[in-house]
Amino acid sequence: MGFATGAEILLARTECAIKNGRSEEDSWVAAAEWADKNGADIISSSLGYTTDYYFNTEMNGRVSRVSIAATVAAKKGILVINSAGNDGLDRWETVGAPADADSVLSVGGTDPYTDYHINFSSYGPTADGRLKPNVCAPARCAVAKGSGLAEKFGTSFSAPLVAGFAACVWQMHRHLTNMEVFCKIEESSSLYPYFDYAHGFGIPQAQYFFRNTEEEKEPTFDFTVVNHEIKATLREKYTHFGDEKMLGYDSPRNIFLKVENREGKIENYKVMLATEKEIFDAYYTDYSPGDMITIHFEGYTNSITIPESANEEIK
Repeated sequence: MGFATGAEILLARTECAIKNGRSEEDSWVAAAEWADKNGADIISSSLGYTTDYYFNTEMNGRVSRVSIAATVAAKKGILVINSAGNDGLDRWETVGAPADADSVLSVGGTDPYTDYHINFSSYGPTADGRLKPNVCAPARCAVAKGSGLAEKFGTSFSAPLVAGFAACVWQMHRHLTNMEVFCKIEESSSLYPYFDYAHGFGIPQAQYFFRNTEEEKEPTFDFTVVNHEIKATLREKYTHFGDEKMLGYDSPRNIFLKVENREGKIENYKVMLATEKEIFDAYYTDYSPGDMITIHFEGYTNSITIPESANEEIK
C-alpha cells in the first residue's frame, strides 16, 4: 500500500543492537554499495548520525562517511532520499548525516493537520549554509498496532513518502537523470520558489507533472510602500474569513514569511495564519539595507528589497 506499489524493493538493515557508533555507518556504506550492485535507482534512508558522533559544525556533507558515501551513490546515478531528523526540539536541532550532503534529497516533517513544520523535525541550514531540508512531507501517521491502529511520529515517515513519490515521477519520466528528478521534485513543491530552513520548498505536488505549460500564479496579496512604511495586504477574494467559517470552510490559510540579508542568508522566517486583510506592516528602519522580505501565500510568492538609503525607491 502507498506510493509506487509496483516497485521492486531491496531491504537493507544497517542498524543492529550489538553494534553502535561508526560501525553502523560502515554498514550503511556497505548497503549502498550492495544497492548499487543490484541496480537500485532510489535509496530511501530514515536514519541520521548526529550528536553522539559529530559536532554541528561538521554537518557540511563532507565529514561523515555516510554523507560521503551518499554523495558517491548520487554520482553513480542513484537518487538518495533521507529524513532530515527528529532533533528540532533538542539542543542538536540541525539535520544530521547523511541528510547534510548536497546531493541527498533531505525531507523534513509537517503536521498533516496544518501543513507546516511539525515541532520535532530538524532544521537547516547545513554548517556551510546550504538549504536543508530540501522538501517536506507529513511526519504524523496512523500505523498498524496489533488488531488496531496507533498514531506515530517521525521524519522516518516523511522520507519514504517522498521516495515513493519520486519513484512514480521517475517512472513517468525515465529520460531524466537522478539529479534532474531531484530538482523537479523541489520545483513541484507547494511553496516553490519560496523556501526556508524548516520546510525547504514545501510538500511535493503531483499536479506539477501533469501540466502541459507553466501556469502563471495569480497574485494573492500586494505590497505597498508609503513614507517608508511597507505593508502587505490580501486581495479581496481571500478576506472573507467569517463567511468561510460560517460555511464550514475553516481550513488554515498559512502565510509564509522570511527575511534574507544581502548575501542571501535567511535571517528569520515564520508561518502565520491569514485572519486579517493586512498581513504585514513594517518600516525601513526595522531592517538593514539590502534585506529582502519574501511572502508566500496560496501558491503566490513575491518579494520586496530594502533600499540602500531612505531616498532610494524600494524594489
